[in-house]
Order: sequence, then C-alpha cells, then structure tokens
Amino acid sequence: MTVVADTRLLIVHAFPVDEDERARIGELMRHSLRERLIIPAVVVTEFFKTAGKEIGKQGASTQISLLKEHGGVISDIDEGIALLAGELLLKDNKRSIGDSLIAATALHLHASHVVSDDPHFLEFGLKTKWMA
Repeated sequence: MTVVADTRLLIVHAFPVDEDERARIGELMRHSLRERLIIPAVVVTEFFKTAGKEIGKQGASTQISLLKEHGGVISDIDEGIALLAGELLLKDNKRSIGDSLIAATALHLHASHVVSDDPHFLEFGLKTKWMA
C-alpha cells in the first residue's frame, strides 16, 4: 500500500498546537510511514517555505531527513506526473499547482489516499485520511 503526504501533514507534525494534537499527528505519521509514505518533491518545497521561517533551513532539512530515515520516500516530479498535473489544472484552473502535483503523484502511484484534511483532494477523485 502507498499513501501520499500533503504539506499539511508535515507542518502539523512539526508544529502541533498542543499535546493532544502532538499525540494524534504522531500516530497518523507512524501509520502513514508503515503504509509507505510518499512525499512529493513539491511538498518538500512548501514545507521549507513555511517551516524554514520558524526553524530555519537546517531545522527544516533535519525534519525531512528524519522522515526519510523512518521510511518516507521523496518522489520527484517526472514528466508523467507533470503532464497529469497539467491535465488536472485544465479541468479546473482554480486549484493550486502544488495541490495538482500532489494529486497527480497520488493518482500516478495508485495511492490509497492522500494524508490530508484538505477537501480539494476529494475534488480530484482521491480519498483522504486525517487525524481521528
């Protein structure tokens, strides 16, 4: 089984609002890693943009390295994913390029779901999973 990370997963995992959220997002991350967590390259970029403001370049890099050490796999944007994301945007150009690339990665890899609470992924025909 394969699951695909949305940027929101990495952000909430790095910056939970309280101990309850820390426990719940930690469990979701562990479960996702066991299911083979794919982290699209665009998610790494978005994570650096957001988290880097709080924890710096080295802190953001360390977070990504830890995810990789625990089994997370960074997925490149190849030609197939780029073309599929473009097709998704042609259907509805109001969506973000980032979300389209994440969705295209999930579709290309036949992922069971995107780990996110973003309802936009449902519009791409994907399932999502988030904290209980």
